[in-house]
Amino acid sequence: MIENLDIASRFIYQGNRFPISLIFFVTNKCNAKCDFCFYKRNLNKDKKELSLREIEKISRSIRLFNLSLTGGEPFIRKDLHEVAYLFYKNSRVKYLSIPTNGILTDKIVSSTNETLKRCPKLLLEVSISIHGLHAANDKLILVPGSFKKAMNTYKRLKQLQGSGFKNLRVCFNLLVSEQNYKDLSSIYNYLAKLKPDNIFPILLRDIPRDKKQYLKAYESLIKHVKKDLENGKYGYKGSLSIINRRDTLSRELALQTVRKSKQLVPCFAGSLIAVINEIGDVYPCELLNKKLGSLKEHDYDFKKLWSSGKARRIRKEIRKSSCYCTHECFLNLNVFFDKKNLLKLVFRI
Repeated sequence: MIENLDIASRFIYQGNRFPISLIFFVTNKCNAKCDFCFYKRNLNKDKKELSLREIEKISRSIRLFNLSLTGGEPFIRKDLHEVAYLFYKNSRVKYLSIPTNGILTDKIVSSTNETLKRCPKLLLEVSISIHGLHAANDKLILVPGSFKKAMNTYKRLKQLQGSGFKNLRVCFNLLVSEQNYKDLSSIYNYLAKLKPDNIFPILLRDIPRDKKQYLKAYESLIKHVKKDLENGKYGYKGSLSIINRRDTLSRELALQTVRKSKQLVPCFAGSLIAVINEIGDVYPCELLNKKLGSLKEHDYDFKKLWSSGKARRIRKEIRKSSCYCTHECFLNLNVFFDKKNLLKLVFRI
């Protein structure tokens, strides 16, 4: 396994591989008003978002293992289930994750149901983002009644799961911020009692990095999550349990990255993973303002854009820069394709 991943890593570094993972911002529309959202400057702008026809062309030009459909609030997009189906059919996506604030209960359940019916072999993970309990959640995202709606969405999705869709996972994203770190224990215990398929602690961007108590609270949380994963309270089971250990290692790396302010694992942004925004611009990651190109200017051919001279140059810049962040999607992937950290993972198993 290690040898195969190391070979794959060398191919990727040589620029001969296409990404296996994609983050796609399907819309910039959002019905929440989170002041801490890293994408807030782009939200609810009057932009011509990619049409379903344009997305179909893109999906035919790329083969993927993992896909995340995000936004904005992705379920605002009425044809979200059609978007999911196109990547399932054309890109052969195996694993699809969709984060949501959980406010649009009927739309979320209906779209999820349609996706599951049309994509029977797809592992679909819908994760509801929680910032606090009850009124605290409503205050942080500036939407009255949001927590109650999110809990109703969770209940309805679990009912959908119980109706025969074993390939649906219903989870929580617990976003850790300066505003809620003192309440993390109570929030986590509340969510854990609901028996979700997973709980993902997520460090928000642009948080104060000199807050020792904040980092202690996050460290305590991820230790609690690790213990519950090891005890099988939730998380992946069987052969997929390696993902639980990978997530645990990634969180520990995220914590140390903040504390040490340096790169602790090589980043495969722009090699293993890519980002497409709502108008078809491609980036190596969400945080670097290094546009690889526009799919609209490359006839919606992802491979053509990915193989361009500009894309190759930016990949080299990323490898030399040793930039660092705590982005979970990237850290999770980097751990598997960095020999040093993969060895750590194997030893833990």
